[in-house]
Amino acid sequence: YSIVSMKTKKPLDTAYVLVHGAILKQLTGLRTSLATLMKTLSLMTVSSVSLGFAIGSLTSSVDTAMSTGVPIMVIFMILGVINPSGVNLDDPPMPIMELLKIASPIKWAIESLVVAEFRDMAFGEKERGLWGNLKDLPRMGALAMVRNGNEVLENLGLGNAKYSQLMKNLGILSCVYLSMSWLGLAFGGPKFIDIAASS
Repeated sequence: YSIVSMKTKKPLDTAYVLVHGAILKQLTGLRTSLATLMKTLSLMTVSSVSLGFAIGSLTSSVDTAMSTGVPIMVIFMILGVINPSGVNLDDPPMPIMELLKIASPIKWAIESLVVAEFRDMAFGEKERGLWGNLKDLPRMGALAMVRNGNEVLENLGLGNAKYSQLMKNLGILSCVYLSMSWLGLAFGGPKFIDIAASS
């Protein structure tokens, strides 16, 4: 069941995401290459679908899966985003919040894209004088008074993050969710009526 579901659902979901990524790249002028954008969005889709499989296999009905899955995804979306005002490394979050963040596919995908976009980015070095340089620098949140993309990543708490490692973590998370779905189907999961036995 899991193999058939993966073969039918994941390509369709991934195709939609690839079209979305291509349009996003074209309209926003992201510095990240199209290949990197597509790779990240595709793996996030695989991880999210795997999470859906895991939830569905561990619940007893479609209604239970929906009522469980929606709140989980909302929590993962809230915890997965990066605080644009920056991160205070001296004030770490509570352990339970950190654990929920690690379980969020959205966290790994967003951090991967942010690192790919800002790593070694130059904001343009022109001779404009002190006032010109200060006037043109971003002034809000993690972007306040930064001069390059690496400084942005430092302010967001991603100074030492590497794109390859973040993507690896997202891949591992996908495998964990797939394993959970297989275990759920093997030892529990939805109950179906045996039509042959009843007739």
